[in-house]
Amino acid sequence: MGPSGSGKTTLARCLVGLHRPAGGEISLEGTRLAPDVRRRTPDQRRAVQLVAQDSMGALNPRETVTAALTRPLRARGLPRTRVPGLVAELLGRVHLPASLADRRPPALSGGERQRVNLARALACAPRVLVCDEVTSALDAEIGEAVLGLLDELRRDLGLGVVLITHDLAAVARSASRVLVVHEGRSWSGAPPRRCCRGRGTTSPACWWSTPRTRASARPRPDHPPPCPAAPVRCQPRVRLRSCQKRE
Repeated sequence: MGPSGSGKTTLARCLVGLHRPAGGEISLEGTRLAPDVRRRTPDQRRAVQLVAQDSMGALNPRETVTAALTRPLRARGLPRTRVPGLVAELLGRVHLPASLADRRPPALSGGERQRVNLARALACAPRVLVCDEVTSALDAEIGEAVLGLLDELRRDLGLGVVLITHDLAAVARSASRVLVVHEGRSWSGAPPRRCCRGRGTTSPACWWSTPRTRASARPRPDHPPPCPAAPVRCQPRVRLRSCQKRE
């Protein structure tokens, strides 16, 4: 999690191999992944799937939902005769009616398009979903439903989910561990439910909830900055009690 412009989307693109990192390495279940998606094996490419923030831009507006879901199914080598049944199964998995299969993205709501994006990622049989701000363009009720769907997929399919967000409520609801990204640096914190029990006066989670008034408020290179008390109207729901810079 982190404020806008902190590098969250760049990190997501690095994980799926669409952006080459300047250093470090990416591994999945002990297997090192090439930084460039073109150098990964087909199984490795399918294993880590990105669900983008812009649900309309991620879908071809000229393609029907069936066409969008058919391509990854066929790429897995599945016979064409099985595709219609699997399309209906995928739509049911993300709680969409089969009647939407013949529609195109402009005829869908924002929540429906995001669920189609999730279904398309699931068509690849992934092990990890990288969800980049998947609820930021949705209203509160629809966003809550999408987060509930992600929890269900994680529980039922055993998926790993990397949820990238700046929404503290979403972190409190869904996250088991937190990595805070801020101004090109990262800190790994304790589980959010444990963090909720303290006042968290040094929480990087609320850096972007409270306006800075002095240049001295910038974080020191070796330690996250203190968090001043936020006004009641924007009091963060989650505060990390303590963090350590990731080496």
